Amino acid sequence: RAANAALSADVKLEREELAEVREVLAQRDASLGQSAGAVARLGKEVKEREAKATSLRAHLAEAQEELRKARATLRDETEQRRSAESQVDDSAVAARNALRKEEDARRDLRTI
Repeated sequence: RAANAALSADVKLEREELAEVREVLAQRDASLGQSAGAVARLGKEVKEREAKATSLRAHLAEAQEELRKARATLRDETEQRRSAESQVDDSAVAARNALRKEEDARRDLRTI
């Protein structure tokens, strides 16, 4: 009987230890489940951010292209303005020269 009682006590102790081990495993399993959920959420967030970054890069490329075109247009318009200003200056010089010639011709006529 004493051996049976000792054996029963050992079995009871082992069952308690086994129950503790099962509880620790259950806690770790729950913790792993939470970690897996967190990893999945982070993975989803990373994909969303990557998609947003890709979209922003595309918008940036479009804006840069528009800016390039606008600068080219501005360059062309500036060159056209300078050319027009130069033509106006040339016309003004030609008009002044024509007026001088006319004045010279009138003076010459008066002297005759």
